Amino acid sequence: MTKIAHSVNHFDLRSGKMKKKLITTLPSPRLSEDDLIHSLGIPIPISPLASESSKLQVFSETDSDKNELDKRLLLLYTQIIDLIYWKIPGRSAIVLGGILLSFILTSYYSLLYAMAASFTILTGSNLVFVNAYRWIHSIWTGLPINNLIHPYNIYIHQKPIVLLSRNTREHTVHTLIDILEIVVQKTARIVLVKDSKVTAIACLVSAYIYLTTSIISSTKTVLGLLVLKLFTLPYYYERHEDDVDRQWWEIQDTVKTALARYLIDLRRDAIIIYEQTIKAMNALIQCVKDRQKST
Repeated sequence: MTKIAHSVNHFDLRSGKMKKKLITTLPSPRLSEDDLIHSLGIPIPISPLASESSKLQVFSETDSDKNELDKRLLLLYTQIIDLIYWKIPGRSAIVLGGILLSFILTSYYSLLYAMAASFTILTGSNLVFVNAYRWIHSIWTGLPINNLIHPYNIYIHQKPIVLLSRNTREHTVHTLIDILEIVVQKTARIVLVKDSKVTAIACLVSAYIYLTTSIISSTKTVLGLLVLKLFTLPYYYERHEDDVDRQWWEIQDTVKTALARYLIDLRRDAIIIYEQTIKAMNALIQCVKDRQKST
């Protein structure tokens, strides 16, 4: 049986002071259950409050991961806006040129061919460099090649960079799945004509895409034109906002004036056609009456 060690206070007659004395005893049935469990070393079960606190801790970690993902998305959004509006002209020019060049290259060569060629050139040149470096260094120092330090030793043995934590990756995957589900639900509602107006707009957009892709057979050309517009129109509008707004209002006024004139002419022609139709109907009725009288 496990013994229990505890201290008690007692009065020392020689010194006239209170002292603590360590006493080792067997567990008493009068001890409380908590004291007995603690003294015997039995693990104490987690209380509901502790489980709730652990749940709160998990929720706080999830919220922090979500905030981290939101910050990364916000940073990505600001970087894209900076590229579109040419905040750093050199970077925007490099990105735009790289995208257009990739479209041009992949229109003549397959993507697999381009990737294999890039990997072969990069790896082959690096292979020649590493072996030449180690061979020259071995001749210069007189040491065997196996005892030399690799030129990329720092990059080979460094710790892997964790771009996103596991919780953040899981949250990102769940978010993408939710977005996919929403897109599928919205598409199904459009196809099943839940709202006629929304379905009509979707049909117009789809028809525009169909006509554009039928005129321009290459999808890469369409994507290249979209990327070019994305990198030019916002920047042009920001630089010439007043002129563009003035021209836009002038076009709107011109369209409104032409539409008003067209409606006036259409209304006048409709009135004329209506009056002529009434006259023709009256003449036809009068002719029928005259024939009935003559018979």
